Amino acid sequence: MSDAAATQGAPRNGRERAFRLCFATGALLCAVLLALSLPRAYAAWRGFDDWRASEAWRTGRTPSPAGIAAAIRGLEGALAVVPSARREQRLATLLIAQADALPPGASERATLLAAAETRLSAGLAVAPYDGFGWLRLADVRSQLGRAPGEVVAAAILSLEMAPNERHFWLWRLGLLLPRFSVLSSDDGELVARQIRTVWSQEWHRPRLLKVAQDRGSVFVLRIALAPDVEATAELDRLAGPPPEIRLPPGGSVTPGGRAKPGVRVRER
Repeated sequence: MSDAAATQGAPRNGRERAFRLCFATGALLCAVLLALSLPRAYAAWRGFDDWRASEAWRTGRTPSPAGIAAAIRGLEGALAVVPSARREQRLATLLIAQADALPPGASERATLLAAAETRLSAGLAVAPYDGFGWLRLADVRSQLGRAPGEVVAAAILSLEMAPNERHFWLWRLGLLLPRFSVLSSDDGELVARQIRTVWSQEWHRPRLLKVAQDRGSVFVLRIALAPDVEATAELDRLAGPPPEIRLPPGGSVTPGGRAKPGVRVRER
């Protein structure tokens, strides 16, 4: 009888061991999944105020200063737990919104824009293929009075990542036209192609000309459009004939030092 009982108990013990092993494995897996999901759940919860601010903007309302401040605190808490390029960009948006609500000369404005610059750079380091992010970084750097080369570097990356985003065209060229002299030869050609693309859209021409006139950069349009006789004639009709540009000996008005037709240039 004892041998029979032992024979019957062996399978039962084997099944029990298998059950315990499966139960332990499942419990361990659940614990791992819970450990992985908790930080993300916490980050999502901390980002709830940012969602409310986004919804307000989406529906045409302006979030309250307290709402923006709460959203900033929430995103900072979320980023401390889970790094995220998207949240870095969102935090930069909120910081820029706070800066825009201040008078132009306020000292805190520069502090907020500098913080936005840091957040934008951090987000772009993780997700560099964001043409809008690079454009916003160029704009923030321009507002902070950064060196022309720093503004141009970000704006050119925006142009390379999103050359056909029409709602970027004038904003981006507004940053690049007054800094045309610091462009490399290749970047100058890239900007010239963008100008020709924008000029090819008839309804964009007056707006592009206004951007150039406001920045004293109509001559850049003339350089870019010089290969196209019809476009140059249209520019002359809208802006008047080109002025005579006086340059010092050996001076140049184009990146890379190459002279181009279509602009009257006379050395002193």
